Parts: sequence; structure tokens; C-alpha cells
Amino acid sequence: MLPIKQFLTLTLLAALFSSSAFAADTKAPEPNNSRLDAPLFFEFLVGELNAKAGNNAGAFAYMLNAARRSQSPQLYERAIDLALQDREGQAALEAAQSWSKAFPNSQEAHRYVFQILIGLNRIADTSDPLKRMLASLPVTDRVAAISQVPRYFVRSSEKKLVVKVVEQALAPDLAARATSAAAWATIGVLRLAASDPAGALEAAQSGAQADPRAQEPVVLAIALMNPKTPEAEALVRKYLLGKPAPEMRMAYTRTLLITQRYPEASAQMILLTQEKPDFPEAWLIRGSLEFEAKAPAQAE
Repeated sequence: MLPIKQFLTLTLLAALFSSSAFAADTKAPEPNNSRLDAPLFFEFLVGELNAKAGNNAGAFAYMLNAARRSQSPQLYERAIDLALQDREGQAALEAAQSWSKAFPNSQEAHRYVFQILIGLNRIADTSDPLKRMLASLPVTDRVAAISQVPRYFVRSSEKKLVVKVVEQALAPDLAARATSAAAWATIGVLRLAASDPAGALEAAQSGAQADPRAQEPVVLAIALMNPKTPEAEALVRKYLLGKPAPEMRMAYTRTLLITQRYPEASAQMILLTQEKPDFPEAWLIRGSLEFEAKAPAQAE
């Protein structure tokens, strides 16, 4: 048996030879060189030094020039950030438009153009950027994005103009089966915000006709429910006759509770607890209604 010292020495040598052989047989990876050349590095550095010194206007000029030379989305975004920090909306718009022109398929670039135009209150100019922003998304994400559109305009005082602009932007989505219901619902929400409940109801009906199983038009119809618009509740009830999402039956029930239509609300909760026994909120509301109806045993 080898002494322990010799054994350790031989083991170490074997390991060294093994690693050397491995290194010899392994090709070194190609270096990942940066695209940052000397002039570009200078512009980026001077831009950041200006920003550090509080000169955002100077920093913006260097950063935008660097972005255009390098075609870097990160530098375009940095230039926009510098302009917005300096409250220079027009400069931020210039950078965002340069970015969207350089990268016509960039959803982020189009979103910046769209939001900056809203911030500048140039509502009439937002149609094309909104259309491009939505077109750059896959269909699976577009429905959710369309449903979020009204939130961008919530502070705008030009509600009727918003409706017109968004209708123009959503024209392709209104014609597409996968997005038609969501597009009509969004238009309906904006019409309702513009004090046009009749137009909103028409949009909800068009959306439900485009896709009877879509939830977005039903949410709008629930918001429109009142004694003067029985057609809205008829649309909701028609949806509930199928296989509704539990959240939709719950939303309808909340409206029934607000209008103190307790027997109908109770009937909806009985249906929901049968359809979805593991939906706890339905059991809670059903129990509360049964307690109010002097049925403590069932409530418990």
C-alpha cells in the first residue's frame, strides 16, 4: 500500500494531467465583444456625466445621438427617461418616435409614443400609435391589451374625441374574430364615459354577437344595468344560460344586491354554489341572504 503522502501526490498529478488534456481538447469560446466603439462610449459617458451634474437637457442630446448611432433600445429608453425627468414632453416624443421608426415591431416603442402623446394632450394623434402598439402584440396578448385601453384615457377631458380616435385604431380588431368582442367592449366603455349609454349598449350587443362566450361585453352590460336599459340585463341573462364563468355570475349578483333584488340574488347564489361548490364567496353571500330571510339553519 502506498504511503498517504505519495497517494495524494499521485492523485493530484492525475487530476492536473486530466484537466490539461481536457483543456487542450476544448475549444475556447468566441469572445463576445461589445458594439461600443470609442465615439459611442464617449457620448454615453458624457451623457451620463451631464445627467449626474443635473444637466438633463445636455444628457438627453448625447444619449439620443448615441441611441441613433448604436440603434440600442436601452439608450432610446434612457433618452426618453432623461427628457421626462426634465419635463420636456416634446423631446421625449422625439426620442420615442425615433425608436419606433428604428424598430417598427417594438411594442414598447409604440407604447411610449402613445402614452407621451396622451400626456401632451394630443389625443387626435394617438390613433396610429395605438394601432401599431396593438398590432405588434401576438393575438393571445392583444385581447388583454385592448381591454386596458380605456385606462390610458381616464384623465382626458375630450371623451368624445377619445371614442372617435379609438374606434379608428381598433378597426382591424373589430373585423377580427379573435379580438372583435374585446374591441367592441372597449369602445362601449369609452362611449359610456362620454355620456353615451345608448351607444355603449349597442357596442355591448355587437360584442356579444361577435362572441357569445366572451366576458368583456357582459361586464359592460352589467355596468349598464338599470330600469331604463332592460336590454342590458337581457344580454347578461342570455350569457348566464350557458356555462358562465363564476366571476360573471358573481358580478351580476352584486348588481342585484345593490338594487336590493334579494330573492333574485339568492337564486343566483344557489346556482353558483351548485355549479362551483369550491367558490367560497358564493357560500358566504348565500348564507347572508338566507339569514336575512329568517332561515338560520340553512344560513349556518
